[in-house]
Amino acid sequence: MRIGAFTALLALLVVVSCSGREATPEKAPEAAFRPPTHRLLGLVWKGNSAELAELDPRTLAPGLRRFPVEQGAATLIAFSPEGKTLALGHGEKQQVELVDVAAVRRLGVVDLGIPGYISRLYWTRAGMLFAAVGQQFVVVIDPAGRKVHEMRQVEGTLLAAEPIEAGLVGLVAPADRIGPLKLAVWGTEGTSTVPLRMVGGWETEQGDDESEFRSRELVPGLAVDPRGRRALVVPPGGPVAEVDLDDLTVTYHTLSEPVSLFHRFLDWLDPAAEAKMIEGKDRQALWLASGLVAVSGTDYPPLKTGQTDVAGKPAGLSLIDTDDWSVRRIDGEVSGVHLAGSQLFAYEAGCSSAPESFALVAYDLRGDQRFRLCRDEGFDPQVVGRYLYVGMDNNTRFDVIDMSTGAVVSRLQTKQTTTLLVD
Repeated sequence: MRIGAFTALLALLVVVSCSGREATPEKAPEAAFRPPTHRLLGLVWKGNSAELAELDPRTLAPGLRRFPVEQGAATLIAFSPEGKTLALGHGEKQQVELVDVAAVRRLGVVDLGIPGYISRLYWTRAGMLFAAVGQQFVVVIDPAGRKVHEMRQVEGTLLAAEPIEAGLVGLVAPADRIGPLKLAVWGTEGTSTVPLRMVGGWETEQGDDESEFRSRELVPGLAVDPRGRRALVVPPGGPVAEVDLDDLTVTYHTLSEPVSLFHRFLDWLDPAAEAKMIEGKDRQALWLASGLVAVSGTDYPPLKTGQTDVAGKPAGLSLIDTDDWSVRRIDGEVSGVHLAGSQLFAYEAGCSSAPESFALVAYDLRGDQRFRLCRDEGFDPQVVGRYLYVGMDNNTRFDVIDMSTGAVVSRLQTKQTTTLLVD
């Protein structure tokens, strides 16, 4: 689970086109707040430094058990399968810090020794820790020995990575260009790949001056079924690829309707001549326990003459039924989704007339809406048990939402910026 991923997503969604919807009336706090009894950890910030501390779920006040973490820590976290050890990814420092959860103390720091932002951390059931670093490396860490066990070079550019029981599954494009994709499986016993009949990646073109700069991206969504047996690659248009992760056979499925307009996708691959262009399409896919696959993302149209910047357009939220490969459109204003237990959360910008308004919409795993929150500012949502803690004002003010009803059951204030560490 990424720490700061929500924050980055909120910043992205601020520039996504607004929906103009009115905010759902806020419900008054109720007296039914029963905070979780399990241990809750968080980062308590003071300037650029932070302490990892045990938090009181009722107030988010830090307890006596705490220790300092270095600047840039906890851009990513992962709990071990039994929940006893926490791995913190130090993005800018290329370090992974290991924490004893019960004692709230540092066990050690593993220096990865390579440059690149840590984009994914995952513990295998065998107790090894996999890290995706930048777009070029997958690192296998031995947590018990506090050392790097193995480092594997990605042959191309890593566009996305998802965990499976034995390691990671990744979507790999050619280095520095849009071209044929392949699916890679990194396990404890080695790496396997299979080519896909679709293209993706990032590329840039430089001209004689700045006006001739062109940047493009095409990033399909990657989802893995809850049992870890199949992966689905969902491009912005055209058939999806289903990969059996046991033998890496690939089956292509034509959807009942595309998850975006296919002719626009083709136009993007062969665009009209433009002097300066920043454009692209990215997709995110999540395989739900119901058998449905949620797909969302953002489209960035090319710059027009005189433009220096362009706002992304939400790709919306669609659900693919993997039984018959039909598609159901849920919401046209969604630009990102997140799965937490039995809740699917979708993110929308512009839910009210306020320029930085932001909405969080909760669905069950069949795609039925449970509740919708709208605030006139960006916020950081974290799930703790049955509750959603919605951090505002730089995570110093929190609304606590009962996810079964969508009601605000408590409002909390903290003295310092507080980031919850939840898996």
